[in-house]
Amino acid sequence: MSATFRTLIDLCLLRRGPQDLPYDAGLTRNLVLLSVATEALYAQLLESSDALPRLALSLALLLGLPWLLLQWRGLAARYVQTLAAFAGSGALFTAAFIPVALWLQSLPVVERPEQMTGEHSIAVLLGYALLGCKLLINAHILRHALSWPLSAGVLLAFGLLLIELGLDRLLFGVPPA
Repeated sequence: MSATFRTLIDLCLLRRGPQDLPYDAGLTRNLVLLSVATEALYAQLLESSDALPRLALSLALLLGLPWLLLQWRGLAARYVQTLAAFAGSGALFTAAFIPVALWLQSLPVVERPEQMTGEHSIAVLLGYALLGCKLLINAHILRHALSWPLSAGVLLAFGLLLIELGLDRLLFGVPPA
């Protein structure tokens, strides 16, 4: 297992921070490309019709929000490692979420709550658990990158998620699949 992959796993387990990744623009570029590729695979597998504009929005937010936050705090030198942490952990979580999304997609469509089966409930809970873990990891990255307490990182990560969902809704009108 490569040292970078091990560091990303440790980052996802909250054992390491973005500062533990190498300061390497090439590695960061590759992790961003990997993140975009896993999101494209996710969209392809779920047959999303508006995948390209959503990928563009996701990429713009991935590249732009950390840069804006770090610029605002006067910590621009941390951008390469912070972006690598977001992109690498994002790729890992998208890859982990693909089987859950495919499982949910394979289940019958539920129109009323009483139609939900135990299988629906487990798949939905697993999806929410993964989302919660991803929020915590993003908070952990933000905490280290901005030198803030974890509680501030959690609030910021949640706020950034709401911004992303709001922009998605505003631009595309329907929640993502």
